Amino acid sequence: MGVRLIILFSLLCVPLLSADELITLSLDPMVGDEPLTVHATIRIDPHYLNYEVCVEWDGGPQEGRGCWSLSGQYDHRTHYYDIKNLPAGEYTVLARLNQVRSSHVTPAQTVRSLETPFK
Repeated sequence: MGVRLIILFSLLCVPLLSADELITLSLDPMVGDEPLTVHATIRIDPHYLNYEVCVEWDGGPQEGRGCWSLSGQYDHRTHYYDIKNLPAGEYTVLARLNQVRSSHVTPAQTVRSLETPFK
């Protein structure tokens, strides 16, 4: 009986959602002329441990991040963030959900800002 109880308790402690389901990121557009503004849509599973979400980009001549606080399980599922005026180059963009005891990161996505031929 003791082994069954330990196995049952272990299964209950495993998160029901994988990191991929806790936070997702979609970007629009993925390619465009400079200065490019990329609209990020972040979907987060509300949870009492959520306290912050960040959108991070790196590459080309610019890098940065935008972060804001969350209200745990009371916050919205969908959040929006604009990455504005990206100069020509290729950028890696991801979203990070910070929880009290852990952090979850979306797969990195590539965005390309094309140089304008006529300046």
